[in-house]
Amino acid sequence: MPGRNDQCPCGSGRKYKHCCLASGDDLDRHWRSLREAEGRVVQTILDFALDRHGKTGLAAAGAKLATRKWPVKPIAATFLDEQGLALSPIEERLVRAALAAPLSSRSSSR
Repeated sequence: MPGRNDQCPCGSGRKYKHCCLASGDDLDRHWRSLREAEGRVVQTILDFALDRHGKTGLAAAGAKLATRKWPVKPIAATFLDEQGLALSPIEERLVRAALAAPLSSRSSSR
């Protein structure tokens, strides 16, 4: 990443601070807000799952996931049905995206 007073890497010939810095700041701010929302919603759903199933139930669910025996209804879907109105719009979109593409952010070594 260039310094504020360096030439802008876009090739405009202008200083970075007068060219692309602001758009980069907007993207960084958006990315940070997504990551913060993700952290909040993951913790909220985990707390919901612990309240509902306890540590033993979560351990059993983890064992099922390891064998790819998916639950009939994911806990995140149950959470959305019961408490989804308490989520911010960005948190709700994150949960719905995760439900639509389970494990899409995980890589497989196989």
